[in-house]
Amino acid sequence: MTLAAAALMRGSSSTSPAPSSPPQHMETMARELEDCCPICRGSWEEASFVVPCLHQFCYPCILWWAESKPECPLCKRRMLSILHSVRTDNDFEENVITPSVTPSLVVHQTNGGLFGVDATVCDSD
Repeated sequence: MTLAAAALMRGSSSTSPAPSSPPQHMETMARELEDCCPICRGSWEEASFVVPCLHQFCYPCILWWAESKPECPLCKRRMLSILHSVRTDNDFEENVITPSVTPSLVVHQTNGGLFGVDATVCDSD
């Protein structure tokens, strides 16, 4: 399925008729889940897609998520970018996710073992 097709499908909503049988009810529930953002559970606010998995989220929701954890909330794959403002397959905006530059720390303990008070923290770079 193309990005444009996925965005168009998202825009269509259906209302369920009067009480339905259990199988239809399950289908309706599944359709309702597809019609809402998995993060906020609200209606789509500028639908966007995570690359590479193409899971769909509200753009503000997935930006917020990516700031603290740059992985897809559904499949846990690392986010490379977020596609948003999708109009056609070749007409969209892309927000590239850059890995955070958090220095890794190495702790060297001296004179005191596990609960010693002397400790030196050094950048590993």
